[in-house]
Amino acid sequence: MLVSIRGALAALGATVALTSFASPALADETPTGSDDTSRVVALTQPGVVYETIEFTTRVWSDYNQEFISDEPITVPFTCTGFVVNPDGWIATAGHCVDTEQEEVVAALYDTAVAWALENYYSEGVTAEEALDDLYIDEEVQREVFVTLPAAVTGDELEKELPARVIDATTFDEGDAALLKVEAEGLNGLPLAEDDPEIGADITSVGYPAIIEGYTDHDLVPTFQPGTISSSKTVGSGLLPVYQLSQDLQGGMSGGPTVNSDGEVIGVISAGFDTTDVSYASPIGRIVELLSAAGVDPELSETATAFRDGVMALGDGERAEAISQLEKVIAEQPRNQSAADQLERAEALPVEESSGEESSADSAINWTVAAIAGGTAVLLGLIIATAVAVARRRSRAALRHQGTAVWPPTSPAPTQAWATGPAQQWAPQQGPPVAQPIAQPVGFTPSGPTVQEQQPPYGWR
Repeated sequence: MLVSIRGALAALGATVALTSFASPALADETPTGSDDTSRVVALTQPGVVYETIEFTTRVWSDYNQEFISDEPITVPFTCTGFVVNPDGWIATAGHCVDTEQEEVVAALYDTAVAWALENYYSEGVTAEEALDDLYIDEEVQREVFVTLPAAVTGDELEKELPARVIDATTFDEGDAALLKVEAEGLNGLPLAEDDPEIGADITSVGYPAIIEGYTDHDLVPTFQPGTISSSKTVGSGLLPVYQLSQDLQGGMSGGPTVNSDGEVIGVISAGFDTTDVSYASPIGRIVELLSAAGVDPELSETATAFRDGVMALGDGERAEAISQLEKVIAEQPRNQSAADQLERAEALPVEESSGEESSADSAINWTVAAIAGGTAVLLGLIIATAVAVARRRSRAALRHQGTAVWPPTSPAPTQAWATGPAQQWAPQQGPPVAQPIAQPVGFTPSGPTVQEQQPPYGWR
């Protein structure tokens, strides 16, 4: 079945799906990223992929009753996706792979008319006449290719792999798609379990085509901050969508919209021309497709360690950040993202832990107490000796005079010397009885055990 060019062009409305038609010369180039919160960038970049979708069809001339070429017409589009399972499962927007999507059909017609005017029609045929004459085959073919950046593979080199479309819903039915590439051990993104609140800070991530033709090929996506403006519905209230305070560009379709923890809350879907309003489909659509395919959304152990390391780094937990990121490097020695984060963690200042400080203070206190106690005992001995000497002299003087005799007395009870001033020895009436001299017993205080713990540092 053939579709007329005019009919397809008339079907295009004001709402624009954020796929991007790419000329063949520019289709393989990729944009660079913009600065955003370091934490979100670090958490999100290792899970974002670049997609090229090639749509192919044959074009029929109604006037000449023939196909205008033996070769089909092909147009490439670009989109964004993200890893939802380490075994090669990729989420993206449904319209990115929809062969009947209006922008795809229009792009095929534009390409067909331009080619026919230059290579098929004789001179004098106008674009208007070509529009009336040409039809395209309704059964448009597609090929999907996913480019895995080095951050996703944990390697030094990117990989472009063909992808199968496992399941998809159209723009009007939820705009979600699930792709599969033959790969394993991929780094990915976690899916948020809770719906975002209105006004919550979010970041949308993708490869805008407006940048694509002017920047070097480095596969670093753009990170665009914004907020959740509202939650709306489409399809007579059946399908919720998030309204975003962002002017997202073509090519970002299918990319993740994430919260401040790098968890995906939605899939970039559509925008309006000349406005700063865009929409994202809730991540629940992707969860439904995964469930239907019998696949769990999950992270690999390496991706989990990377996230834990970045989160610990953000919280200033130096030791934990280093421990987790070293696990990543052990599994992926050429993972530059992990190496960069590990370098930042190692650059955090190392300070004496609170446990060490407490132990040192306690040791000092015990030492001071021991010295003070020994000094008190020594002072007591000196005083006791002086008193005993004085009394012996006094007793000798009395015997010499013969004027008084001491009555018999019971020996004074033994007294324990105290280290504090509250307890003093008071002799009973009668002559003093020599008391054994107490010697201080040396000891080593068992202060608190030194605990090695890292103090919190600010995010850097």
